[in-house]
Amino acid sequence: MTEIEKPNSDKLDGLPIIGLPKPMKAQLPRVGSYNEFLLKDNKQFAETLESDFLNTNLYEIKKSDLIQKQEKSYLESEYRLKKYKEISEKDIEFNEYLKSLYGSDKNFFEANENMVLNKTYNPATDYNSEVVIITEDNYFKSNFISQTETVFELLSGMCTIEYFKINGTIGKITGTLSNNYVPDSQGKTRSDAFGGIGKGRVLVWDIINTRWVSFYMSNLVRFVRDETSELQ
Repeated sequence: MTEIEKPNSDKLDGLPIIGLPKPMKAQLPRVGSYNEFLLKDNKQFAETLESDFLNTNLYEIKKSDLIQKQEKSYLESEYRLKKYKEISEKDIEFNEYLKSLYGSDKNFFEANENMVLNKTYNPATDYNSEVVIITEDNYFKSNFISQTETVFELLSGMCTIEYFKINGTIGKITGTLSNNYVPDSQGKTRSDAFGGIGKGRVLVWDIINTRWVSFYMSNLVRFVRDETSELQ
């Protein structure tokens, strides 16, 4: 039995590669060369190998596509504030949540001046993390994000969250709070998730495993929302 090795590099942009599949094992012939094995046209092996390659390297492939897009500051972008206001207006349940706390979504933005353009780091509310937002025209980045902003991003669509679990291992969630993806039967829990489940802890609908999961903001490593693809 021969074990296919993981890539030699264990880092990506200074961060651990997260979400790599477990090393795949394939049954190779006991005699003959590897080339002879390939000539046998083992389609199942080839398809599995291709699948694992794509799952492992999607981020690298996406990065190569983004070279043509100039990196921009997400915190200085008008797109960010426009997106948040759009969510607060169009998501009925979330709009009702904001009204219950602030009277209106407009009052919410006035009370939360840290969410306006040219936001600066606030140690009381922000958490250090690589934040990547990809649109058809832009590639935005930031080095920190608050719990409230994380909820806005999750309401905006499908996201990938990479974080440290309590036991120290790396976890990866492909999830959302968008009513376009969360089942109607989970509406009550979705509404409860708007305010988080305690300070610094976020509840999110796991698209892959179709269940609710949570993570701590202080353990967040990378947050990605890509509008150009549902695979992030």
